[in-house]
Amino acid sequence: MVKNGVKRATASFVYWYESGKEVFPVKADVNIVTDWNGIAQCVINTKKNSILPFKKVDSEMAFTEGEGDKSLDYRRKAHITFFERELKKEKINFPEDTEIVFEEFEMIYK
Repeated sequence: MVKNGVKRATASFVYWYESGKEVFPVKADVNIVTDWNGIAQCVINTKKNSILPFKKVDSEMAFTEGEGDKSLDYRRKAHITFFERELKKEKINFPEDTEIVFEEFEMIYK
């Protein structure tokens, strides 16, 4: 979806960065996007990061994430399922006011 220009944003937990499990993305970061086999597919550049509660993601942000039918309803359901599964491993509940990092990016090479 990133390589095809459909997905131009992603969301992750602030917790992962605070716990040291991930490196916080910053504006102008350049990253290689790989497929499931680790083969490079394209290169992206971080344009903007927003920290906000999960429940504050709006329909424009959902569309930018590009998943499913790009609707807010689809995004909420899919992300709740994913986030609950990930946090269960950490023995953490997922209230909808959990802070996320909404990272917007552009593809700069494919």
